[in-house]
Amino acid sequence: MKNQNKLERFTVFGSKLGMERIEAILKKLGNPEADLKVIHVAGTNGKGSVCRYVYEVLRACGYSVGIYTSPFVIGFNERIEVDGNYISDEDFDICSQQAACAAEQVAVELEDSPTEFEVLTAAAYLYFKQKSPDFVILEVGLGGSGDTTNVILNPLVTAITSISLDHTDRLGNTEAEIAADKAGIIKYGVPMIIGVQHAEARKVIASRAYELSAPLIDATKSKAKVYEQSLSGSRFSVNIASLRYDDITISMPGAYQIENAVVALTIIDQLRQRKYISTTSEAIRKGMYTAKMPGRFEVLSHHSKTVILDGAHNEDGAKRLAESICKLLPDQKIVVITAILKDKDISSIIRSFNQFASLYIATAIDNERALNAGELAAFIQNSEDSPILGVETIVSPKVALERSFELLDDGVADVLIVAGSLYLISELRKYL
Repeated sequence: MKNQNKLERFTVFGSKLGMERIEAILKKLGNPEADLKVIHVAGTNGKGSVCRYVYEVLRACGYSVGIYTSPFVIGFNERIEVDGNYISDEDFDICSQQAACAAEQVAVELEDSPTEFEVLTAAAYLYFKQKSPDFVILEVGLGGSGDTTNVILNPLVTAITSISLDHTDRLGNTEAEIAADKAGIIKYGVPMIIGVQHAEARKVIASRAYELSAPLIDATKSKAKVYEQSLSGSRFSVNIASLRYDDITISMPGAYQIENAVVALTIIDQLRQRKYISTTSEAIRKGMYTAKMPGRFEVLSHHSKTVILDGAHNEDGAKRLAESICKLLPDQKIVVITAILKDKDISSIIRSFNQFASLYIATAIDNERALNAGELAAFIQNSEDSPILGVETIVSPKVALERSFELLDDGVADVLIVAGSLYLISELRKYL
């Protein structure tokens, strides 16, 4: 892709946390991020969905809104969006070229090259400044304290959706250590919405919020009354502060999406209480229903058979997927196409998948961090409660998909689930 190639010179430097490089780049660009009105969202899982709910509600309320998310599933441009439109190739070329030039100067001055994500984030800030939306929603890329989005000094609201073990090589080996890093987005006096269930992680976040006099609003205390759950989504009501959000319908299925939706509504409620926005019940319901995320429990079909795409690339994500599949699709014969990165907790992910998988097709993705298909197949075969119908090894994801369609058409399986990596989802979604 043309615009993605603009950043290729920086991909060799991997993912490095720290603020010095991005701050230096932005200074050279005139600090385009300084005047943005930002909602800043971190978390191990759920942060993308929360960002999308808030984005669509604000748009339904009549505001101009930008959103910055990662990674992409459909195309590179989807990371940067304003008012329902992805950044154009032309605008991306202009903004990324400016950011790349500044990054090259910084690389010389600091003797430390910026990363692709830092250059991309700088380009996003340039674009948002150019478009001047009323609000910008930033999804943290990795962690919190050292993430490139954390240059925002005065966000309107911050939120942490969940804490679980992921990226332990950079964020810490326990939930508490990871929480400490993600709590780095908390700013002095700025309300922090928390959707975290893990007790020790909650204590760490609460302590940091107290140190910074940041009001802590606990979204987990707002218990939704659920009326319906299906593959089409969920319908519920919930009380947040003194307001009742009644008959909310979301089109992203999965019980965990109700939790994400409550976090998003709590963010909206804080923005309303603090007079940043005005809302109507109709606009909130419309925005919540409109919100969708490709590759996150995304339901498609093949010859009237159900196909579900879900990244589920870490322990908690896999666990949540299993809970939803077991609830929504009991007694179905399910074939799972999977590919997993080496640095993930493969054992925990497969343990969750084994709760619903009848048959696996182990494949591989074009990523140096990926486990090869044969190794993954052997791991599954040797796992506890391995599937009755076994494991097939097909190196090509496209051929694996074609094989899964044969299994569906022949009645060997009722449902296809593609899970284990968003890279895999991105590769296969184009064929679906």
